[in-house]
Amino acid sequence: MMITFGCIREEDITLEQRMHQLTNQLMCPVCDAQTIDGSNAQISQDMRAKVQELLQEGKSNSEIKDYFVL
Repeated sequence: MMITFGCIREEDITLEQRMHQLTNQLMCPVCDAQTIDGSNAQISQDMRAKVQELLQEGKSNSEIKDYFVL
């Protein structure tokens, strides 16, 4: 049996997994301490759609986070 530890590379996970990772890290701008994954606010829905669009364009997790932060 082989057990590995460490970080999982972005290219080793599915787009769906990356979507879940990112939406659990990005905070809803109008909600109190809630991520866009857990919010039903319209802005969170729009942000989730944009994350999905950027993932499909081949953007990295860092590029997607920068899109929302910068």
